[in-house]
Amino acid sequence: MTRDALHTSILSTLALAEAEACPAFPHNDIAAYVHVGSALHEADAFPSAYTYLLKNNLIRAKQDRYALVSHAHAFHMIPEREAASVKKIACNTIPLLLLQTIPFAHTMAITGSVAMNNATSKSDVDIFCIARHGRLWTVRALSLALAALFLRRRDNAITGEKLCFNYFLAHDAEAPVQNIASAHMFARALPLFDHDAFARFFTQNKWIARHLRYPEKQSRFPRVAILRMISKIIAAPLSGAFGDRIEQWLKAWQMRRLKQKIKGGGDTAHFILRDDAILLHYPHSKNKAVMDRYERRIRALGITHPSC
Repeated sequence: MTRDALHTSILSTLALAEAEACPAFPHNDIAAYVHVGSALHEADAFPSAYTYLLKNNLIRAKQDRYALVSHAHAFHMIPEREAASVKKIACNTIPLLLLQTIPFAHTMAITGSVAMNNATSKSDVDIFCIARHGRLWTVRALSLALAALFLRRRDNAITGEKLCFNYFLAHDAEAPVQNIASAHMFARALPLFDHDAFARFFTQNKWIARHLRYPEKQSRFPRVAILRMISKIIAAPLSGAFGDRIEQWLKAWQMRRLKQKIKGGGDTAHFILRDDAILLHYPHSKNKAVMDRYERRIRALGITHPSC
């Protein structure tokens, strides 16, 4: 038996897990995120694929979790990382729930290590926000104000718990960084509210379909009518021409502060300040680092991956 498309897709998915420093992927994640180029595989195709990869010393397995041989030493980290991820969400339940009060926010989602069940005690809770076009800077300012109210600002070390609002995207825009690591980040995200808006984001960003299928997800928290009503009340005076002026003032103020951060140098490739996208991956872009590690690993595995 020779390596086929499913074998290659499993290896590619596990290579990305290694690049993300995830200890291992459970079968359900592998089945959900295998590259779409391998076509749709029936569930009974996976056991024989795993058997082939195990016999050829390409992967290791433990309790229905799989990792590349090069990353098999990390299995012992799984319980601790999963527990830390659950704790991160539990410790931030109230501020995360209250994000529903932010006007013009169509939805928000947890991304990064917490969403991947790969957090440590020092991990931030990364937040991705989809908001109304023309109000991104307003949404960011209000989100940071809410985080500050609960001592959850990233630059506030008092509580040790931090909400990191590092990605804002207009509801009608495409993500500026389009690669397999970015696609997996979105696919593994945990919508906090209005999951339908998150599903529409996948429809809007058709490039993701080159890498994986969208996994149906429910919101982490129920839609709370009173909180969304508060959002509408706050939105009323911030709409129209007056809201446009507030948006421009908040944009100018925030851009001045943000640009101060890059005067010391650093990689600004994923430091994006636009009206349809705010991406604050600085001074180092994790996406770029992940892609570098991923591409090195798949080359070592003999995989030519056109979807990178």
